[in-house]
Amino acid sequence: MSVNLACGIDFGTSNSTCALARDGHVALVDLEEGKDTIPSAIFFAENQSVEFGRAAIATYIDGEDGRLMRSLKMVLGSSLINEKTRIGKRSLEFVDIIGTFLQHIKSRCEIAAGQTVDHVIMGRPVYFYEEDAAADLQAQNALESIAKSVGFKSVQFQYEPIAAAFSHEKRLSKEMLSLVVDLGGGTSDFTVIKLRPDVTVNSDRSSDILSTSGVRVGGTHFDERLSMNSFMPPLGLGSQVRDTFDADKIMDMPMSVYGQLSSWPWVHLAQTQKAISETKQLITLSLSPERLQRLLMVQEHQLGHAYLQAVEGAKIALTDHDAHICKVESPRIDVETYRTEFERSISAELGRISGAIDACLTNAQVKARDIDLIIMTGGSTEIPAVNQLIAKRFPNAEFSELDKFGSVGLGLGYHASSVYL
Repeated sequence: MSVNLACGIDFGTSNSTCALARDGHVALVDLEEGKDTIPSAIFFAENQSVEFGRAAIATYIDGEDGRLMRSLKMVLGSSLINEKTRIGKRSLEFVDIIGTFLQHIKSRCEIAAGQTVDHVIMGRPVYFYEEDAAADLQAQNALESIAKSVGFKSVQFQYEPIAAAFSHEKRLSKEMLSLVVDLGGGTSDFTVIKLRPDVTVNSDRSSDILSTSGVRVGGTHFDERLSMNSFMPPLGLGSQVRDTFDADKIMDMPMSVYGQLSSWPWVHLAQTQKAISETKQLITLSLSPERLQRLLMVQEHQLGHAYLQAVEGAKIALTDHDAHICKVESPRIDVETYRTEFERSISAELGRISGAIDACLTNAQVKARDIDLIIMTGGSTEIPAVNQLIAKRFPNAEFSELDKFGSVGLGLGYHASSVYL
């Protein structure tokens, strides 16, 4: 197939990018206010207007009535994908919500191109679900169907870490055996690949890709751990309540509402009328009612996403500081966070990342000492514990950390050029 232009889209859990390929030239597209990355966020206002990315988050934080949705990629392959969710007075299917966001990206790409863009390479993690092949296939099929529903006539896929490798390859002066470490918002993916700067765009690279691996661990899971350990206790997590039928019987506060408030895809469930009613009932039974009153405030005023914004901000602050005090405006509390405690809380996730790296090296039949270059991409690679884990495993390798947020999209654009142009 030969056309005059195509694009690559990195639809990410936290952020998304799009690269336009035309006449051998590939460049990221401005998606929002001169920026080539856009938060994967969408806001449906009560007046039925829709905003995207930073504008969506700002509108929500400013208090406009409506529904903010983030981390929609994590719905792919789950039971929610074909279900409806309440948006004001409407009910929309998640496939339509994701489609609305992808349509926005396609429109921005076509503005940059000055014409319709019909062909796309979509990025995908190595595994949407590493232990469920059916769910993994369902997730890709759903994303393909959504991409076609917004107007793409041809849709192909490329693993995100391989795309990142293709992007970095353009900067090399010699052949290098590389391990790509792609830690996104929802998944962590790894690829061992031979990078050769002298290859042509249309070269068959299958023999250069030695192995891939991945786990469903990413930045949103780190947010969840930090939230549960530091931000939920002031709202009553770990407190106790009396049994409804036996006042002498003391029980731990149910955890489900805190898990929902700590998860971007599920936070809206903690703010339903049913959940609010349950909290009101628990306040009457609580031994720490003042803490549950804070929880009730978050629920009644639909502050769940704002609370998670604070969690994410604290996580980012702990990248550069050993401790951080997060001043939450509503409910007005100061949350103390510490890097050592945060790293301890994500130790299981770090173990899964380390195990996936082991699997990738084993499948490639190479040792850690054979790796010449480590390519770090994705926002979660900023976490010091992640950096330390990788540096310790590969003390002799060079590290490339250029364009952590745009390399996957750019690489997908290069791949689009090789496939379509």
